[in-house]
Amino acid sequence: NFEKGTYTVSTTSVCNISIHEENSNYLFLQKQNVNQFTFTLEEDKNLHFKFFNDNVPYTVGKVQIEKGSQATHYEQYKEIY
Repeated sequence: NFEKGTYTVSTTSVCNISIHEENSNYLFLQKQNVNQFTFTLEEDKNLHFKFFNDNVPYTVGKVQIEKGSQATHYEQYKEIY
């Protein structure tokens, strides 16, 4: 669940990105041939992200989705128990 606010999506390689609302075919946002962009939610939403490209082999690099309007240095996700 993403809370209302601004988010930045970044990847370490150029790819296509589509964002859909959960349990819906509604396309919330789509970007092509990017490695970074910012979007704003006016209300809380459950979102699903799809990262893809036309290259073979298929690679999109490392992905980071973070709150705010600036991409920061990539940090590997760490689960805290």
